[in-house]
Amino acid sequence: MINLSNIVLSPSSGVHSDRSLNTVNRQRFDSAHRPPSTMIKYVFYLQVKGSPEEYRYELDLQPHEENTPEKAFTPQRQEDIRTTLQNQSLCAIKDHHLQQIIKTWSEDIKEGFRASNITLNLPLLSQANLEQLYEPGNQEIPALVTPDLS
Repeated sequence: MINLSNIVLSPSSGVHSDRSLNTVNRQRFDSAHRPPSTMIKYVFYLQVKGSPEEYRYELDLQPHEENTPEKAFTPQRQEDIRTTLQNQSLCAIKDHHLQQIIKTWSEDIKEGFRASNITLNLPLLSQANLEQLYEPGNQEIPALVTPDLS
């Protein structure tokens, strides 16, 4: 029989995210071991459901931004995240998808994880705006052809 009371897990051991079908090792980082002026690199991995590919976006934060990462996600940065991930994946990232990404990433940054991931079911960019397509067609009335009754 094994006595589990003597086993200690360190907080720096890898924690697997349950937000994804394919899990990515999220890395916890202790900010107390770094100089105060050092930028911290965070990585977000997006996986599209049904695709083996992973797409990434990197973000450098100041130490004071780690405690309130939502302030770092300005509207301009959010659009940059959307554009970068759309260009990599060729999938449409709608507003609710983007908010899901930002929420997930902010929570992970607050918890001390440097890498975060999510799997989303995204439509292809080529199919995303088909419902907004308006094609009136050719509205000209064709010339009347009289029938030849002879």
